[in-house]
Amino acid sequence: MSKAEKLNNEIKNYEKRIENNNDRISKSINVSDNEIIKIIKADSKYEINPSWEEIVKRGAAKNYDNDESFYNSEMAKYLQSKIDFWKWQNIEDPTKRIQYYSKELIKLKKKLDSLI
Repeated sequence: MSKAEKLNNEIKNYEKRIENNNDRISKSINVSDNEIIKIIKADSKYEINPSWEEIVKRGAAKNYDNDESFYNSEMAKYLQSKIDFWKWQNIEDPTKRIQYYSKELIKLKKKLDSLI
């Protein structure tokens, strides 16, 4: 395979990566927090928010100072962190990747142009 063919293959690869990340962003950008919670719960192997009764039953209430309102606030923070991570994973990170791939694409096209 010639150098030009290798560069063309790399260019196509980066263009496909950009397209895939754009698709991921467009599917995720308008997803509400409630929809994200449903997605997280459907994908999760573990129960995200066990009830306070379940926490007491497990003997874990002491981890929350035996305070149900403290437990609820901690679970709300935890759930928000899961939502934030989902948004980072499906919107912010792909956006950064697109920026990187675009820069690399410009470099590859310049290399290809210099060969031709």
